[in-house]
Formats: sequence, C-alpha cells, structure tokens
Amino acid sequence: MNTILLIFFALPIAVIIISIALQKIFKNPILVAAIIFAIFLITTFIIDNLQFLIAAIAYTILSYITAFLTCVICRFINSQEQCMCRLNNNDNNSQVNTISSNNNLLQIAETSNDAQNCGCNNDQVSGVNGVSARINIIPNNNGDTGNINGCYRRRRF
Repeated sequence: MNTILLIFFALPIAVIIISIALQKIFKNPILVAAIIFAIFLITTFIIDNLQFLIAAIAYTILSYITAFLTCVICRFINSQEQCMCRLNNNDNNSQVNTISSNNNLLQIAETSNDAQNCGCNNDQVSGVNGVSARINIIPNNNGDTGNINGCYRRRRF
C-alpha cells in the first residue's frame, strides 16, 4: 500500500512542485524535464528495478507538461501586468506627438519618460535616463500600417 501511494500520489506531487521551481529558475521546460528524467533514471538504476523506468518516463512527461504550463501562465501574467501598466501610463502622463512628412506617415501615439516604463526593465529605464514609446504608423499611399513598441535607455558607465 505504501508503494502505491508513493508512486501515484507522493512522487507526482513532488515532481509538479520541483518542476515549477526549476521552471522559475531555468525558464526552459525541456531542461526541466531533462533534469527530472536524469534524477529518476539514476534512481531507477540505484533501486535496480526496470519497472521504475516506465514511471520515470511518465514523471518526465508530467514534468514537461507542468513546466510548459508554468511558462505559459507566467507569460500571461506578465503580459497582463504590462497591459495594466500601459493603461496607467495613458492616464497619467501620456503625450501625443506627430512627426509629419508629406502625408503624415508617422505618429507617436504615447511616450512616457518617468512612468513605470512597462516592457522595459524598470530598474534600468527611468526619469531622464530612458523613454518608452508606442509608435503607430498611419497608412501611406500603399495602405501600409503598423506599430512599434520599445524603449530606450542611456547607459551609465
């Protein structure tokens, strides 16, 4: 009974927790699954039970799925934080500027030089040392449009 609980309950929970932690450290689901597989492969040969090799493969697949889902969830949360930050920038200190050419080709929709600088490293871009901007390209004669998001920071030496 204890072996069944170990194989079907304790080890999968441990694999999930360790996979989440390793994914947060390494940020690579394949590397996380490879580490888990290596650990269980060594354990298989130490225990000297080849049936545990099948469990090791199953735990590796579980580890990869867990690490991949962790990666997707973290990216989703980061994108939501950036969207909220951009909304805050629009309300607080946005400026609208237009750079005109013959047919109004480029419009800078928002710029911010002292906001939270979403999408940029917050500790590296701030105040007079950096600017974040979203640039919208207005249609030209060919109908081409687009937008650019980015930031600039001055390096300190």
